[in-house]
Amino acid sequence: MVHCSFGGIVCYMMILSQNKLTFPLYIALVCKSVSIYIRNAFLHLRLLFIISKCKPQIRRVVRSPSFDFCSHWKKLSSPACIMKSSPGLKTNCLKFVIAEWNPFTIFLNYTPPYVVVGSVIDIVDIITKKLGICYTLVRAMDTDWGMELPNGSWSGSIGILARNEANMSATVYSVSEKRSRVLDFAETVYLEDQTVSYLSPAVEPDISGFVKPYGWRAWLAILATFFIVVFASLFIQWLENFVSWKINPSRKEPHFTEKVGFHQIGWCITAMLNQSLSWTPAATSVRIVTGVWAVTAFILSLSYSCNLVAMLITPKLELPFNNFLELAKTDIQVWAPAGSRFNEALISSPPGSKLHDIQKNVILTTNASEGREGFFQGKWGIVDVRSALVYYLHMDFSKHGYCNFYLMEDGVLQTTKLSFGFPKGSKLKMKVDPIIRNLKEFGIIDHLFQKRVKNASSCLLELENGFATRERPLALGIGLSFIAFFLECVFGTLKDYWPGMTSKRSHNSNRGISEQPSLGDLQQRVFEKLIH
Repeated sequence: MVHCSFGGIVCYMMILSQNKLTFPLYIALVCKSVSIYIRNAFLHLRLLFIISKCKPQIRRVVRSPSFDFCSHWKKLSSPACIMKSSPGLKTNCLKFVIAEWNPFTIFLNYTPPYVVVGSVIDIVDIITKKLGICYTLVRAMDTDWGMELPNGSWSGSIGILARNEANMSATVYSVSEKRSRVLDFAETVYLEDQTVSYLSPAVEPDISGFVKPYGWRAWLAILATFFIVVFASLFIQWLENFVSWKINPSRKEPHFTEKVGFHQIGWCITAMLNQSLSWTPAATSVRIVTGVWAVTAFILSLSYSCNLVAMLITPKLELPFNNFLELAKTDIQVWAPAGSRFNEALISSPPGSKLHDIQKNVILTTNASEGREGFFQGKWGIVDVRSALVYYLHMDFSKHGYCNFYLMEDGVLQTTKLSFGFPKGSKLKMKVDPIIRNLKEFGIIDHLFQKRVKNASSCLLELENGFATRERPLALGIGLSFIAFFLECVFGTLKDYWPGMTSKRSHNSNRGISEQPSLGDLQQRVFEKLIH
């Protein structure tokens, strides 16, 4: 960006660049306490002339002027030619009406000339560059978006376009039937749904992790197997005693229920719990059944203990609500912009619908800054398109390094179209539509958006997985145990081949006795070898 300040009146100026351009650059301008900014003057040679209606009083040619490049102006996502306002000064740049909607349009300066960035501003810059036009930004004084008034007119930025006071919007609107009556909309830029973001609850230890290593079907199968084994062993033991008594009636057996039955049941339970209970079945058939059960119980308990650690270190996350029906049952308030498509849908929702049920929870205002500040302070949730809420997650994670908010899975208005607005019958729309289609087909629009929400992926994955990795205190212990296991394997392999230690064969041949060094001595020798 080149910044030039002049005094007096100069109507024509020829710039002879020190970069030895093949032709000079001509700029017609008016300078009387007016600063003129020319974007990338030496990089983009197709400059649009700043035309004024002044009557030249002095004509002169300024050769090889000195220009200072202002690097901070390079961040402007704005017109090719920007001119500060001056009475009676007119330019050929188009007027684009702007409204604040993060991350599409992010205001860096709230006073004219507006400095705005965002994914939609990036698209606007591409469109204007392709069409070879410049633009100036204007903003509605009453409200950003606009609502239909009782007399049929519109307020806000929609009213500016409806009255043909601007050529195009530099932001995207949610397309609705009411808005389509007064505006023409370009090709769809984004297709969104409306959802809610709210404070994420604190994670808690999950006591139910003791039963989570197996599913309910597996627990039923284990319980059924236990009863089958107990019944089979009792029946076989009773059958053996009955047959033995039939063969030898004079044999006196102890009471089966008191001495054998309860002992067998206790042994089956303790085997499943890895506890010891001395019992030696007399019958061979009973030994086979109990042996199979002992092996099965060992496998089940081993698998259970391995999975139990992972289940217990996974914290529990109970969301206050995850759909609109759950939200309606709470006293939690959510903020939404007045005049938005969500507001229109809320007003027209029939009784019994999920939108009608949450009307008591919704706060409607036109102050977007107030709504965002209250959201980040935890005063209320916020209703917006999913892309905007993803950007808020990105902002919060970038500031704190962790996620304080979550997105509700349920959504409404699933096919919310976001597009640029034009006055009715605008010819500019026909030129803009092909450019938007090409940008969508090549994935440029999605790339421009994802570039601004890079840190939101951590919060989205965290909610999808149901826990935060930062809440896993045993993760370091798992890593240390793996390292210890690896060292044990290494020391076990090098035990017979490490220099300074003789092999087992040489010990047997020379001394007849194999002297195995202890693990502590072996580790000490290894560390001494590494140090020296």
